[in-house]
This record gives sequence, C-alpha cells and structure tokens, in this order.
Amino acid sequence: APAAPAAPSALPAPSAPRLHADIVASVDDAIGAAMASMPDMGAIVADAMASIDATEIARAAHARKLTPADRARIRAAVDRALAASRVEIREARARQATTLAFAGGAAGMARGADRIEAAAARMERQAARMRDPAWRARAIERARERGETVSDAELLQAARGLEAGARDMRESARELREATRRMAAGQDG
Repeated sequence: APAAPAAPSALPAPSAPRLHADIVASVDDAIGAAMASMPDMGAIVADAMASIDATEIARAAHARKLTPADRARIRAAVDRALAASRVEIREARARQATTLAFAGGAAGMARGADRIEAAAARMERQAARMRDPAWRARAIERARERGETVSDAELLQAARGLEAGARDMRESARELREATRRMAAGQDG
C-alpha cells in the first residue's frame, strides 16, 4: 500500500465564538437611540395645547359668557391639538419600534455568525484529527470491528471535505457579520 501523505503544517488555531465588539456597540447605540427617542407624551400634549388661544378661553370663562359657539370652537381647538399629539406619539413609537427591531435582528444575526464560526472550528478540529495517521489507523480498525470498511484515502478525502466546508462556513459567517453591521447601522442591502 502506498504511504499516506504527510500531515500538513498546523492549521491556525480556531478562535472561540464571540460577538464582535463593533457589532455589540452598534446594537447598543441603536437601542440607546431608540430609548432616547421615546416620545415624551406630556411634552407633546403640552406643545399641542399651547396652540390653543388660552387668552381667549380665559377671557370668555372670566366673563362667563361662553356661548355654544365659543364652546364648540374651544372643543374643536382642543380636539385638533390632541389629535395632532396622538399622531406625533404614534409616529415616534413606530420609529422606536423599527429601531429596536433592527437592533434585535442585528444582535440575533451576530449570535448566528458566532454559532457558524463555532461549527467551522469544530469541523477544522475534526479535519486536523483525521489528518493524523495514528487517528486514521484507529478509525480504520474501529470500522473493521463494526464490520465496515473505510480506507485511509477516504478518511483523508473526508478531512479535505471538512476543511472546505469550514472555509465556506467562515465565509458565510463573515458575510453575515457584514450584513449585521449594515443592519445595525440602519443601511439597506
């Protein structure tokens, strides 16, 4: 039988999965911005109410001569002010919800990239084991004990497949991290 090829030089040490600090900072910034943009309903209502002519209301109330037309005009002004404040509050809440959704999505994507990296590292460790001639000999013997046949060449081919798969997974994780950075920054595509 031909001699098995020599084991390649050591693969780079796999890194532990981690959420990259720049992604975490972007997500934290987005959440902070969303929380800071929470509508101050009291201020919105106060601003809306400031648009009502308080002098006219006070004059009419002081004179106790509020006619039905005065009451209708005052009620309409208050209703318009409150409606405007409700619209502003709804819009602020929608902006906040969108920002929080993007931040949450970015954090989930970053965790997904970490899991992909961890799986790639496991594949690389297994491929490195499979490149060891002593490991392959033990694997061939274990297979024989189970009544199965596996060759040294098949194990080396499987190791190459694991290494290629790990490279692809690391590239996928890199692309996912880039998409995460764009999402956290509020950018499209």
